[in-house]
Amino acid sequence: MALFPLAAAAVAAAAVVGVQGLLANPIVAVSPSGITTISGSFAPVACSAGCVQGYVQAGARSVFVRLPSGCPQPPTDRSITVSGRPDATLGSGAYVATGCAAD
Repeated sequence: MALFPLAAAAVAAAAVVGVQGLLANPIVAVSPSGITTISGSFAPVACSAGCVQGYVQAGARSVFVRLPSGCPQPPTDRSITVSGRPDATLGSGAYVATGCAAD
């Protein structure tokens, strides 16, 4: 009988974590000037021109980000925060960072 409340609490906690994962968004904030703060885990994408780019993912959502030249590539799956502006030339939901990524 004592295991039932413990099991119910574990199921409730798993449900909360699962829903948060589905609803998470890498877009943290957008300033009035159009600068977007993006935060999540980084997944690099190869660039033939030698640029640093990849996806920043939070939960089930991700956005594409290209970092300025000279920025080091963040390690795969490292949690980063970066500021950027939308850039439709890179695709829908893509951003060009205004600076290098911070841990």
